[in-house]
This record gives sequence, structure tokens and C-alpha cells, in this order.
Amino acid sequence: MATKTFDAKAHLTNIKGKDYLEVKWRLVWFREEHPATEGWGIITIAEAVADEAARYRAEIVDPEGRVVATGTKTETKRGFADFVEKAETGAIGRALALLGYGTQWCADELDEGARIVDSPVVHGKSSAPAPKAHPLEVDGAPGFDAQRRPIRKVTLAGALEVEGIKGREARELCTQAAEYLWGSPDWQSARGAKIAELYDRVMEMVRIKRAEQQEATQ
Repeated sequence: MATKTFDAKAHLTNIKGKDYLEVKWRLVWFREEHPATEGWGIITIAEAVADEAARYRAEIVDPEGRVVATGTKTETKRGFADFVEKAETGAIGRALALLGYGTQWCADELDEGARIVDSPVVHGKSSAPAPKAHPLEVDGAPGFDAQRRPIRKVTLAGALEVEGIKGREARELCTQAAEYLWGSPDWQSARGAKIAELYDRVMEMVRIKRAEQQEATQ
């Protein structure tokens, strides 16, 4: 028996004379080919949420925990009353489009000035992949080694280098992250758990930077 495949053309909507595939159908298409039970995840992060505007980032994660596509979206209260949900939905839609789901039917959406209205997608925790150990975690304790001693700066540097972050870039990002966490760049004497928090903050900054660079090339 032939495997059933998603018929995207059957779900197109005509908007101003152009075919458009709503985010909800892109999500159905993606999940048909990459179910959560196989470890594929869609993670959304609220980068900035205020009274008048919201910016979300969505990441498509493969079973190995690698981010294979990223999308960001900003919406304002002036544009939509439910601007927070719209921003999250838009971010998911862009990430899916960059991965090839509905790309040919959402070209205008990838333009920053597009005002396409999608119904908000309810994004539940079930979309996320199974949790993985923290890169600086030993025996379930982020920031501490097997002897329960706080990890050292050199361990953080090694973990960052695995991500391709080293040298001056690593030092600058760590300084910024330390100032964010503790209000002081003197993070080198911090205990292990704080170093683990620092790693998380650095990686968040890196993801934002990479997403911005990716958007700039679109």
C-alpha cells in the first residue's frame, strides 16, 4: 500500500490573487512526515513581549537535537489584537517555510512588510523533542562535575568551542551574558550552576545572532 502523503494544494487559500498555505496546514504537513514520537520538535521562544509588541523565535529540531531551521516574527498590537499569538504563529510558519513546507505558497510572508492573517496555532509542549542533558551536566547536576565540584571556566570554554564559539567572540559573549545574569563581568569566580546558566545565556545570544543573520540573507 502506498504511503499517504499530504496534499498541500487541497488546502491553499487565495489571498489577493495569490495561493497561500496557512501555517496550520504547514504544521500538519510537517507532522505527517516528522512526528513528535520520532524526536522531531518545534520549539518557540518569546524573545521580547511587551504591551504593544511581541517577537518570537521558532526552531525546528531534529531527533539529534540539532536546529535545522529557524524563523522569527514580530507583531504589534496596532496590527493585531492577538499580536502575541500572531508573532508565535508567524515564527513557526517562517521556520517551516525555510525547511521547505509551503515555501512556494508563502513568498509574501517571508517579506517583513507582509500582513497575512493566520489563525493562531496552539503550540503545546507535545511538539518539543524529548529533553536532553545539559551540555555542562554530570549525573543530572548542571554546572557540577562527577565529584560534585563546580565546573571551571575552562569547561565552559570547551563546551562553547564545540559550538564553534571561541576566542574573542566567546569572551565578548560571556562578558555580555555575565552582565545580564549578575550585573558584573566578574563571572570567572562564579559557582558551577551559574556557569551553566551563563552557557545557556550565551547560546541564546548566539541563536538570536544566527537567526538575524539568516533573516538578513533572505
